[in-house]
Amino acid sequence: MSPIPGVNLDKLLGSLLIGTWASSLLTDYEMILAYQYLSNNNDGLAIRGPIVLALVNDAACMLSEFAMVYLYCITHWGDATALVAEPWPLPMFLMTAGFAATITQTYLITRVNRLYGTGPC
Repeated sequence: MSPIPGVNLDKLLGSLLIGTWASSLLTDYEMILAYQYLSNNNDGLAIRGPIVLALVNDAACMLSEFAMVYLYCITHWGDATALVAEPWPLPMFLMTAGFAATITQTYLITRVNRLYGTGPC
């Protein structure tokens, strides 16, 4: 039984919790692959740097996801006004997601430049 009449919290918060678990598994796999790459390759800083930066960024993103699940499922359980408020992990998640896209595109541009030996245009 939901503490908020008319709101199915199983669908609302359950998907948030399951999505965080799946994201955590993928982040763990990413860290394993990055460790294997960084310990076996001697590429330059232009290639290794974005990989390390992406790992740190993804760890911050996971922390914000865990904090959001904790706030919604534990701290504000049953508080209908908390579901419409914007807690601090949400802007942090959005910033880290945008930064991840920037890191990825910069990394790919660097790889294309090394492949063709010229600028991107």
